[in-house]
Amino acid sequence: MLGTRLGDTAIGRCRSFRQADNRIPKVFSLRDVNTPVSSKKTKKCEMRKYMIAGLIATTLIPVAAQAQISPREREELREDRRDIRQERRDVNRAYRYGDERDVRREQRDLQDARQEFREDRRDALRDGGRNWGRNDWRGYRDSNRNLYRGYGWQSPNRYQSFRPGVRIGGGYYQPRYYINDYGRYRLPRPGYNQRWVRHYNDVLLIDVRSGYVRDVIRNFYW
Repeated sequence: MLGTRLGDTAIGRCRSFRQADNRIPKVFSLRDVNTPVSSKKTKKCEMRKYMIAGLIATTLIPVAAQAQISPREREELREDRRDIRQERRDVNRAYRYGDERDVRREQRDLQDARQEFREDRRDALRDGGRNWGRNDWRGYRDSNRNLYRGYGWQSPNRYQSFRPGVRIGGGYYQPRYYINDYGRYRLPRPGYNQRWVRHYNDVLLIDVRSGYVRDVIRNFYW
């Protein structure tokens, strides 16, 4: 609505300039032969229209991006914001009643909550509402085999043939094992508090709050 009113105002002013220009006596000097009287007004009018068009585009782009975010992603972002607010309260409580160790611990938790919000928002905007299916990666790997090569990966943990439903130790799903660019591999978007984690050539979907394995894709890498 704001962009429409601004655009109508600019067009109305441009029309008034043209009408006023038609009433101006056509008196030209030698200098005016190459620069008509209305040239400056016309240029200003055109520049104003371009600026208003840019303003409208700037205001509409974030709205379009928000429209592409799925309801589940919106709920995840709202939950992330609630976590940030809670961590802020914990930091303030640590300043009032705790010691330096408590303050540092709560500050780290607040940083982690903010980082999780940034990552979830980035993933939501990057995916544009697209969510890959459970087996969409199979056909894509056939034509992009180099992307799924498993060389160069190391872990101090021994290989375990995990299955869905078991609870594993935190050493198996540390942040360095996260597959943050899961969309690049055509993996489904993980749910709230879930992460795709690499375990040798397998891929695990882990609930990072509880440590439970939700899904397993074996021989994902080769």
